[in-house]
Amino acid sequence: MKGLRGGRGEAQIEAPVDSRRIGIEVAAEQVQAKASSGAVPSVEELALRAVMAAVAAAYPLCGRGDAAREMLDAAATNAMAKVLVAAACQVPFSVVACEGARDGADPLAVVPPRGAAALLYADPVDGTLNAARGGPRAFSALGIGRQPAVSWTYGLDDSISVFAVGGRTGIAGLFASQATWRERLAALINSSDVSVGTLNREDNIQILQELRGPREARFGTASRTGYRPTLYGPRVLCVGDATVTLPLECDVEFGRIGLVEAQLQAGLHGEWTGLIVSRDRILELPGGTADYLDRYIAARDCGDVAALAALFTSRELSCFARLGVDLFEIAQPLTQQTFGVGPGGRVVIAALRSDHDRLLPRRSTLLPSPRWDAATGTLAISALSASATDAKRHLLYLRPIEMRELELYAREWYQRRPSDIHNEGADT
Repeated sequence: MKGLRGGRGEAQIEAPVDSRRIGIEVAAEQVQAKASSGAVPSVEELALRAVMAAVAAAYPLCGRGDAAREMLDAAATNAMAKVLVAAACQVPFSVVACEGARDGADPLAVVPPRGAAALLYADPVDGTLNAARGGPRAFSALGIGRQPAVSWTYGLDDSISVFAVGGRTGIAGLFASQATWRERLAALINSSDVSVGTLNREDNIQILQELRGPREARFGTASRTGYRPTLYGPRVLCVGDATVTLPLECDVEFGRIGLVEAQLQAGLHGEWTGLIVSRDRILELPGGTADYLDRYIAARDCGDVAALAALFTSRELSCFARLGVDLFEIAQPLTQQTFGVGPGGRVVIAALRSDHDRLLPRRSTLLPSPRWDAATGTLAISALSASATDAKRHLLYLRPIEMRELELYAREWYQRRPSDIHNEGADT
């Protein structure tokens, strides 16, 4: 059992990750040594380098407030890009998706796969606002896809949303029928031995309350540093921001999330499915997500193009038209075989701010915050390399002052910093 377990009306939170899925923690100084030697890295080593650089570049900007949000995103993205560009002639990869454009950040350049051996899905900072405000839950993530998804999914706009459901089992075919999707999802999230995770957004909370009942969906409040507060209840965690680690923190995850988050998480669940949806149209309906999905699946299954088109905005429809994709193809359920990182892929995640939230009762830490040691000039970064079936911990030691991927101001910040000010006690 991983995630949250409720008992006698009190939220109890246990160690979030099934220990059988986590390998032995290793000191990954060899990643640095291989980089400095000029040896050709594996794709996984390249991903570790990239998220390490993103964290090291953004770390000096943590806790500086909302005004630092764009700088933080830019620092992480630029550092990740420099690592990838430097390895472009050594490792056959293609960046096919990057988070950031919808928030005004400049994303990594996205190019078509064209036969590349590895397809990369990048989120330089998941939880930017948390990091800028000095709260918990901010990560740098890079997914490695091993097989091409359906080609048109690479051209989707970053603003597109996905209503996704992932878990260990019982997920396949969930959106195949209007008559059964609600019953099947309710059964999944109401099981007494299952922990549930979702992103705290109005529409996700509404459907959670509908499917679990108002008495079972009462929440306590934890960190408030995200776009919305993090909420918790018996066997439920509703994070205010940063969902990339939720597959490792709960048994079942569901709800509307961003496109790149969905592409990453499709490779972390044992089973996963999703639908491309419109955030704006969901929020316009009084019946919320449940009403939207009923209309969506009914229109798709009866071939009502007008009804289906009414469930997307003109901008979204223009995006689909630009891709030359039929609307009924857009509306087919996404699977791990057709979308995102998929089976056989991996997601590398490094902590910029720990998932540790001291306002959550009895909760273990998945990834600690970085630790700056001024005496040795090293920054210790915790990372995970995970798939749907296993996960490996890495403890990465960097010398930021020597990193060419970092801007001058960041290297100078490390030179001046006498001690680590971003400690676990500040993760609230």
